[in-house]
Amino acid sequence: MSKLGQNYLIGTGLAACAGSVLHIAILFGGPDWYAFFGAPRGLVEMARVGNLRAPVSCLAIALILAILAAYAFSAAGLIRL
Repeated sequence: MSKLGQNYLIGTGLAACAGSVLHIAILFGGPDWYAFFGAPRGLVEMARVGNLRAPVSCLAIALILAILAAYAFSAAGLIRL
């Protein structure tokens, strides 16, 4: 693999990691953070009333992003899966 391709994969992995961490931080920030980062109004209202769909959705997205980051880092040769 070319150095440029490896750099793109590392950058993609870092971006996915940042997104994953952000989604976990939103859980602790509460409904105002959901709204600030552009969650749909319905999801923000669910977070306000304590519905479990909002945090479960955030955790699911964080998990998917973490898996994508792991695949990118693996393709770049940084980790083995």
